[in-house]
Amino acid sequence: MQIRARWHAVGILLVALAAPRVAHAGGARTDTLRRAVSNVLLGPFDVALSPAVTAQALYANAKAANYSAPATVVLELLGGAGWFFPVTAATGVFRMWSGFAEMPVGLTLLVSKSFTDWQPAPFFDVHGKPAMVSYPSAVIPLEFGVNYLAAAS
Repeated sequence: MQIRARWHAVGILLVALAAPRVAHAGGARTDTLRRAVSNVLLGPFDVALSPAVTAQALYANAKAANYSAPATVVLELLGGAGWFFPVTAATGVFRMWSGFAEMPVGLTLLVSKSFTDWQPAPFFDVHGKPAMVSYPSAVIPLEFGVNYLAAAS
């Protein structure tokens, strides 16, 4: 039974990866599905990279504010561990959840033969946020290591 569940999970993942690539020629109708697949697949990378994002962002903020080295260390230890890191990691988890919630909507839009270019508003959008890796024009937008607390550029 456990092996069958694994094969179903692998099959669903393969369909989710292949559907945006096959339907990329469908124009804007695939944007929701592409965003959902990106959120599901890249959310774990955001969670894993949240310590690096925290250190990088707080160092940049301390440097911009001309903090001394001891003040920067205190900011990293207290502000990073107490606020920035947990918020960044939890937001990566929310990104995954929103991708799972948005996937049925994207699949419905993909198979519908509507005559409209209507797209629902994103449940969770990382476009424009500073990220460690950012290739938004890829078939599945690759943006991870996102600094969620930074202003959109």
